Amino acid sequence: TYEVNGTTAIITITDNVRILKAFVDGVEVDMFFPMPTATHVVTGLKIGDNNIQVLASDTKNNILDTTLVITIEPLAEPVEFTIGEETTYGTPVLMSDITMVPVRFAQDLGATVEWDNDTQTVTYTLGEIKVAMTIGSTTAIVNDSNVQLAVAPYKNELGRTMVPLRMIAQELGFTVEWTSNDAPIMIK
Repeated sequence: TYEVNGTTAIITITDNVRILKAFVDGVEVDMFFPMPTATHVVTGLKIGDNNIQVLASDTKNNILDTTLVITIEPLAEPVEFTIGEETTYGTPVLMSDITMVPVRFAQDLGATVEWDNDTQTVTYTLGEIKVAMTIGSTTAIVNDSNVQLAVAPYKNELGRTMVPLRMIAQELGFTVEWTSNDAPIMIK
């Protein structure tokens, strides 16, 4: 069995036949006799179907090889930003008519956010879509294709990386609704 929390799943293996070894996606799960259950945490699940292989063998060499299909649903509630108002990740700002937001905002959209400190590059992944951008560069890479940015990502005075909201949200498949600089920006 499993339960999902965001992009993480907790898989529970129940031992009713004296499991000798169990693996989840190739990682051994410790089965402690006489404990009847063991859990394994899988992180970084993507929006859509995730195939997780579970392999177990018992003391009589019976083998179970099954695939759990764990479906992560896309964002259900709209995400809202207002320029100049503090968010969990920092404060969105307007730069050359482009709304710039803190790099981790896409987590609220269900995207995985990875930061490479050596190259100063952020990579967003949502389902099959991958968007990468580097501080100071006006070229983003979307699924291996170059896309020009009007404003390059940058670090603000607090050292937070700021990225263009509309470009990232739309490339990840969302709709951005803007009415004015004083009104909330909705991402659906």
